[in-house]
Amino acid sequence: MRILFYLPVVTPFWFETLLLPMLAALHDHAELHVLAPAEWQHTGIGARELAMAAHLDRIRWHIVGDGDHGSLRTRPSDPEGLIAFVRDLAPDHVLCRSAEDATPKRFPGRVQYIMETGASPLRSDVWLRLQDGIFEHGVMPALEPGIAQRLDALFAPRWQAAVTRCRSEGAFALDRAAACAAMGLPDDRRIVAVPLEYAHPENFFDIHHRFPDNCALIDHLVAQLPPGWVLAATDHPLNEAYCDTTALRACIDRHQGRVRLVSGEDATGLMVKHCDALVVQNSKTFAAGAFFAKPILRLSHCRSADWLNLFDDAPSLFAAVERGDAPVADPDRFRLWVAYHLLDEAFLPATLTGADLIGRMTQPVDPARWADALDRYDAFQPRSLHHA
Repeated sequence: MRILFYLPVVTPFWFETLLLPMLAALHDHAELHVLAPAEWQHTGIGARELAMAAHLDRIRWHIVGDGDHGSLRTRPSDPEGLIAFVRDLAPDHVLCRSAEDATPKRFPGRVQYIMETGASPLRSDVWLRLQDGIFEHGVMPALEPGIAQRLDALFAPRWQAAVTRCRSEGAFALDRAAACAAMGLPDDRRIVAVPLEYAHPENFFDIHHRFPDNCALIDHLVAQLPPGWVLAATDHPLNEAYCDTTALRACIDRHQGRVRLVSGEDATGLMVKHCDALVVQNSKTFAAGAFFAKPILRLSHCRSADWLNLFDDAPSLFAAVERGDAPVADPDRFRLWVAYHLLDEAFLPATLTGADLIGRMTQPVDPARWADALDRYDAFQPRSLHHA
C-alpha cells in the first residue's frame, strides 16, 4: 500500500503532535510519501520537522522549495504539474492537511482530509478525524439500522449525563437573566450568537469563509439585525492568545452597543445556550447550536447534513425567529451523529497502530472501535459524570 501525506498547511504543532505519530504508526505498514512546501507563514516542512522524523528512514520526502511554493496553501500556481507529479507517485490513499481542495480532488487514490474534531458542549480529548471534504458539518456515512441502534443505545447514558451537566453544573445552572448578567448581555432582547473564526495568518482555511475577516462578518450581520436585537460574539481562543485584536475591538465599539464581546470560562457554550439564534461560518460551534436546539445560520459553501435544518441567509433566520417557527436540528439524528463522531470517527493519533489507521482510512464504520473510545471518553469526563 502506498500512502501520500499532502501537507501544504501543516503547522509545527500539528506536525509534531498529530502528524508525526501517524507517520510513525504507518511506517512499517505502507510505503509512505510526504509532499509539502517549504516553510512559510508558520506552515510547511522545514529542517526541524525533518530532524524530528529522521528515525523514520523509509519515508520519501518531496519538499517543494521553489519561489512559488506559497501558492500551494491556497491556489497552486501550477496545479497540472502538481497533479501529474502525484499521478506518477500513484498513491492508493492520500491524506491531506490542505486548505485548498480543488487540486487534491483530482489526485489518484482515495483522498481524505485530516480535520479537527469537536462536538461541544460534550467534552473529549480526541483530536482528529478523516473526512471526504473540508468542514463537513454533521456529515456521516449511512448506518445500517441495527448498527445505528446499538451505537445510540451505547452512548445514551453519556448523552444524558451531558444534558444534565448543561442544565445544572457551574455557569450552566444559571437561568437566562443571571447568565446574561454574567456575560454582560441584556436578557430582555433577542440575542444572536456568533463565534468568531481563527484569524492568524497561518490559518489558510479562511479561504472557505464567506467574509475576509471577522469584522466584515460582524458588519454584515449588524446591517441586517432587526432593531433592538444584540449580536453577541466570542473570540476564538487562539486569537486571544496570538493575534492583535485591536481592529476587532474597534469594530465592536463602532457599532455602539449592538455588538457585545463575551468572554470567560464556557463563554461560547453559555452564550449559545441563552441565545435566540446562532450564526457560524465553519466553526465547530454548530454542534452546540444543535445541542441547545437553536436555529442556525451557516454562512459557508462547505457541506452540511440536511438534518441540521440550517438557514443560509440572515433575513430568513431573523424573520423565522420573530415568528417563532424557526426550525432546529433534528435531536435524534444529532444525538446519533455525536455518538458516531466520538466513538467511531474521532481519534488521537498517538493511541493508534498502523493497522488502526489503515482501518479508519478504508472502513468508515467499525463497531470494534467503540469500546476503547467509550473508555477514553469516560476517563476524560469530570468525576461527577463517570459511569460505573
